[in-house]
Amino acid sequence: ARVTIDLFRNIKENKPWSKLDLLGSLLRYDNAAEGETIFHEQDEGDKFYIIVSGCVQVYKTCDGELTELETLEQGSYFGEISLLEHCERTATVRAREACVFLTLCRDSFKKFLSVVPEAKSAIKKVVISRNRRLSKFEA
Repeated sequence: ARVTIDLFRNIKENKPWSKLDLLGSLLRYDNAAEGETIFHEQDEGDKFYIIVSGCVQVYKTCDGELTELETLEQGSYFGEISLLEHCERTATVRAREACVFLTLCRDSFKKFLSVVPEAKSAIKKVVISRNRRLSKFEA
């Protein structure tokens, strides 16, 4: 089945080489079993994740309890906040079902965004939205 990733839909191929080919060379596969924690809140951020199949649940710790913020499904991405803002992970992410991901390590993520400013702009809008949601849980 074909997966549509909105983040890549508006990439403008305006270079003498393909931005999508560059992205393809940087991406790596990863997976998670149902119930597996991908990362915990306050972990060091080292990867950006794109969901190829499956779905994940995003949680924030509030008064010592995990509170579900949202469910992300195929075509969605996560892990961008700590990479863009040079901070710890702002939430815990757990596989709700078995997942396959495409990932970018920190350096590959930075390289991709430097040559694809339209993706950086889209990701920054998501970061703003997610940070607003997260701020509701700050004391």
